[in-house]
Amino acid sequence: AGDMSKFAAALALLLAVDGKVLRGVSGPFGPYGSDFPCSPWRETESEHLQLLRGNPLITEAYPCFALDSSPDAVKFPLWGDLKPEHVHPAVEYVTTRSSIELAMVEATEEPEWERIAVPYEKLYEPYRRLMMMITHKSKVASTKEWRKEVAKARPMLVKFRQRLSQSQDLYGAFKELAVNTTVRSQLSTAQKRIVDRKVQHFELGGVGLRGANRTQFNKLELELSTLRSRFLRNLMQYVRDWRMVLFKKSEVAGLPLVAKRRAAARYNREKPGGNATAAQGPWKLAFGLDVGSVLRFATNREVRKRVLTAVVAKASSGKTDNRKVVFEMLQKRQQLARFLGFQNYTALSLSTKMARRPEISQLLGEIKSAAWDKATVELQELQEFATSVGFVGKLEAHDVPHYTGRWYKKKHAIDFRKFAQYLEVNNVMKGMFELTERLYGVTIDEAPANSSQIWDPTIRFYRLRRNSTTIAHAYFDLFSRPGQKQAGAWHKPMRVRSALLGSVPLSGIVMNKRRVGTGPVLMFPREVVTLFHEWGHALQAMMTTQKEGMAAGSNNVEWDAIEFPSQFMQDFALNDPWTWERIARHHSTGAVMPPELKHSYDTATRARMGLSVLLRVYSARLDLQIHERDWASVEDLSAFQTKL
Repeated sequence: AGDMSKFAAALALLLAVDGKVLRGVSGPFGPYGSDFPCSPWRETESEHLQLLRGNPLITEAYPCFALDSSPDAVKFPLWGDLKPEHVHPAVEYVTTRSSIELAMVEATEEPEWERIAVPYEKLYEPYRRLMMMITHKSKVASTKEWRKEVAKARPMLVKFRQRLSQSQDLYGAFKELAVNTTVRSQLSTAQKRIVDRKVQHFELGGVGLRGANRTQFNKLELELSTLRSRFLRNLMQYVRDWRMVLFKKSEVAGLPLVAKRRAAARYNREKPGGNATAAQGPWKLAFGLDVGSVLRFATNREVRKRVLTAVVAKASSGKTDNRKVVFEMLQKRQQLARFLGFQNYTALSLSTKMARRPEISQLLGEIKSAAWDKATVELQELQEFATSVGFVGKLEAHDVPHYTGRWYKKKHAIDFRKFAQYLEVNNVMKGMFELTERLYGVTIDEAPANSSQIWDPTIRFYRLRRNSTTIAHAYFDLFSRPGQKQAGAWHKPMRVRSALLGSVPLSGIVMNKRRVGTGPVLMFPREVVTLFHEWGHALQAMMTTQKEGMAAGSNNVEWDAIEFPSQFMQDFALNDPWTWERIARHHSTGAVMPPELKHSYDTATRARMGLSVLLRVYSARLDLQIHERDWASVEDLSAFQTKL
């Protein structure tokens, strides 16, 4: 009915695709909203349909492929059934189908919300869900075979994303929604925000580039995607493979018995015929608990230095050397920014945020000034304490964790292992949920999940309800899996609230808590704060009442505002007496933590805040400044880091 050339192009693309790929598709906008479910399938398509239905990536992207073709057929992603061989066919199917649907949307002439934004959200959602599953599994349950298949499919994913973000027709339509006062006046506040951010998204995606410039820009994006993947792959392989074998008792002096048992058991497990014992050795160290044990408790200074060097120089030599990867990423990010008209990549990044560069510099300078004198005093106090207990010389980085722990114990009578006896993980989570119920009027209970719906046996699954109505679900993946799981903690929004799509929020809360033995899982205070922090992110996604999916949760929120909900919730972890009374109970007796123990912890942690704050200032400055300059070599970059 509009531009016949666009319709012809869409039809040509449709006819160029293998007929099997698109059989049974019900309308241009997929399985969501009024089009749900798919039209009936014919017997002649049963073989291909079975392949689609057996692919967890496709059933998540298009719920209508579930076995009974009903909205409830695939309630949750089938993580446990996901295999490397599913990646390529799913990526091929979703990107091909979405490209055809995109061509149909591009043929729309009327700049109206219902004609532009609604079909855009419908065609984008399958791709978003596909990417969600691929990236999440890559971070929490990665294998060599999985990474290989993702790498093969990456060009298709990047090509479709570029096709979408560089659509002249879509950009023009959203731009018209943004600037046409008559049309804009009919939009809600959320819809206006979506439109404005989408216009910016297109512009930063290279929609304004032409010819050779667009070709080079797209090439850079694909190369950066490959480099990011290589960086993470090298990092995870280094963590998985690193070992240090100790043969002398003097090398493990000071280590807790449980740490020596763990290291001896690893030696026997990885060396056929090994007969190591905790008392006699040998002891084989790996990343995870061993690193913390050595830096905190080992009295052998040389061993501490070797371990810290392995941590600091992580993935910076041999087959997993990331130094050149980082250097190339910085170079290509600068080139990308300049194609878009920015002076450097920092300026490009800040264009989507609220804070401006001068304000950031001023704030970091003020924080540094406030913390500098205190940090200097803290270092001097630690040096004097170390000297008083027999240390000779100047403290180095590998000495600080060891003597800080001893200082805490002597100066403030703090033993963090004793403190952890009152922070058992199940009780901490129970208290956190009780706080959430008290604040927000919801009910939280553990929900059943079979092996197909989780990616690891340790995953726990919860349901949030308000007035008996389920409003969200959440996974908790709390424990580390070195070599398979990326380090750190984060929230993963898996599904967002959307009235259009009829979707209910689904979140993943990920941490890397290290398990010791088979007994109760005890947490340190900083881990409790981290748990509350990530839960705050999840609550923003799960408890939003925003009906527009593209503005729900953290969608289209500036990144420098993203931490507010998490900071809000983490403040309750250690500072709210009502919450503390519920989470801080002895794991065996149930007794509340004595007030004097909590007071000593609060006093001690405040006493070491200067250095902690300076570390954050350093990290922020490093991130900003390495993305503002052109680097001549890896050595040039390393020298700058040392100077800073």
